Amino acid sequence: MKVLLLSTNDIQGGAARASYRLHQGLQAIGVNSQMLVQTKYSDDRTVIGSPATSGIGKVFAGSRLSLNPLPLRLYSKRDRS
Repeated sequence: MKVLLLSTNDIQGGAARASYRLHQGLQAIGVNSQMLVQTKYSDDRTVIGSPATSGIGKVFAGSRLSLNPLPLRLYSKRDRS
């Protein structure tokens, strides 16, 4: 099985640390696990993302704001309230 965990960060913040521990636990039991993060703070090679020192994370953060509502706009049965 292959698992991809998505998170804003890898080890900064409570939810990020929890997902990183889940990632490590999956690897410990032999599951092929990787994380895709917006900003990478660790040196773990199984975590994919832009380093915290680069400005690429800021570019993705701006585009995320315009992409977040897109799935709801494409869903025809959405409740407009």
